[in-house]
Amino acid sequence: MKGGYSSLLPLFPLIAISFAAVINGPPLIPAMFMFGDSVVAVGNNNKFYTIVKANFPPYGRDFKDHQPTGRFCNRKLAADFTAENIGFTSYPPAYLDKKAKRKHPLIGANFASCVFCKQLEYYKEYQVKLRNFAGEPNATAIISCGLYLVSSGSSDFLQNYYINPLLYKNNLSNLTLVVLDIYQPLLDIVTNSSDYGFAEARRACCGTGLVETSILCNPKSEGTCKNASQYVFWDGFHPSEATNKILADDLLVRGISLIT
Repeated sequence: MKGGYSSLLPLFPLIAISFAAVINGPPLIPAMFMFGDSVVAVGNNNKFYTIVKANFPPYGRDFKDHQPTGRFCNRKLAADFTAENIGFTSYPPAYLDKKAKRKHPLIGANFASCVFCKQLEYYKEYQVKLRNFAGEPNATAIISCGLYLVSSGSSDFLQNYYINPLLYKNNLSNLTLVVLDIYQPLLDIVTNSSDYGFAEARRACCGTGLVETSILCNPKSEGTCKNASQYVFWDGFHPSEATNKILADDLLVRGISLIT
């Protein structure tokens, strides 16, 4: 592998804990819940005192309103495409978003942020609010039949921090646990980028394409590309929307094969 590839490749397997089948058309699952790092984050970091944020341009520049949302991408994440692929017409919002907290969305919530220790706390808080809002029977159905996506750079960390508490603190006899490796599909895209329609895999779109991530990827970053769809990576760590679409479609196919 030539120099420049390894520094851009994030190590993030994706874990899907599913209680329902996934099909085309209206979603059979009532809600999606997302946990993890910046790969699936949609804005919770905006509420923390941290430099790891994406609530400023050029992040989000390819949305219709060209506004940043907190996603570390030029537009949609793989998690967004996953929601679309299983039939959702809108995405579970960042839990700390004021609109989300006000509406107590029934389609789930995204808890991903730079503060891992808070995510399960917020999930428990969400459950209480959901029961108050929707009633015990509806809340139980939403929580127990939802799709849970967890993204992390270390499978051991993910197992010990996220999965074990769910397994040991809840009676989840009908749990379907699917572990999906994102690293290898992404590596294949990088090493065979032209086969996927990309023009650039060594450098990211933002700035020089080598180190710019978060605050280093900003409106003053010189050299930012005009067409992110030609790039495998959006910034120095995170895939572009075009790559996220390929990864999400691959996840859907492999996920279904593992649970059917």
